[in-house]
Amino acid sequence: DNGQGDLLAGQLMVGQHQDGDSSDSSEFDPEVEHVAGGRESVKCVLIHKVMEHQDSLALEPSGKRNAQWEEDLRRRGLIFHRTYVGAALELFRRGSGLVSATQLREVVQAAIDDFEW
Repeated sequence: DNGQGDLLAGQLMVGQHQDGDSSDSSEFDPEVEHVAGGRESVKCVLIHKVMEHQDSLALEPSGKRNAQWEEDLRRRGLIFHRTYVGAALELFRRGSGLVSATQLREVVQAAIDDFEW
């Protein structure tokens, strides 16, 4: 979650520009093998949003953390979510093969079942 240092760690995992600027508009391509420091990097990082971005520990100053900042991170593979369904849906939409349509359906059904208790 973004309540402690996980957001900062996630930013380091998906990579940042050397100047710290997150304004790159290039899309994340799950078909390309991403390499950082000679190692294969992570496909994506999921961050459960439990507090406002301005209160989280991140690379950028709090004043620069806005909707565009969040979108730039999403394109690089750092995904904020509030629910398991939201996380599964975003992973499915990315087309990375991390979550299939069947698995997405299972997550949604589990949420419905949990709600109906």
